[in-house]
Amino acid sequence: MTLPDGRAGKVVAESVAGKTTQADVVVEAGGVISGRLVDATGAPLPDAFVDVDGLTSPPTGADGRFRVEDVAPGPHKLIAWSQKTERAEKTLELAAGKTKDVGDWNLGPPRVEPGRLGVFFSMDGDEVLVRGVTGGLHGDAIRAGDVVKSIDGATVLTAGEARERELGAPGSPATLLIRRDTRTYPITLTRAP
Repeated sequence: MTLPDGRAGKVVAESVAGKTTQADVVVEAGGVISGRLVDATGAPLPDAFVDVDGLTSPPTGADGRFRVEDVAPGPHKLIAWSQKTERAEKTLELAAGKTKDVGDWNLGPPRVEPGRLGVFFSMDGDEVLVRGVTGGLHGDAIRAGDVVKSIDGATVLTAGEARERELGAPGSPATLLIRRDTRTYPITLTRAP
């Protein structure tokens, strides 16, 4: 048996014809990653997010605190972001069933990395959503809540795939197929120079 995050377990059981066989499969306990997002002055950042290998935290509250639960043990890439700050990345190793507090994580002023769109993606069930757009970019062409179906003709199934496909040559166009309300249509955005 393998869980969606890669944790797996095995069990050996004997079955007898005509009888029900029950077996418990034990997998490693998931851990917790927590901390507090702050701006360059040390003030807490509300309405910010942390993505752990495609699993996005709920938005931070007024205190800037985040918590991502049931994370598989092992190495992880964390991406912190909000519409008002620069995106920041960390890597860490998480032990089974343990909590890792990253403490205060400083995020600088907004800046879009060359070749990126300045769009933040997350998951809602099996759909890739726009969680936010760096302030002022792209006008009303794309906005929070839009569902992203593809980028440059390649279907996106996860927020991680969307982040990978968003990256391109600085200043180049990117065509996204989005669904807003009941309409699905293409839009073209320009990547940061």
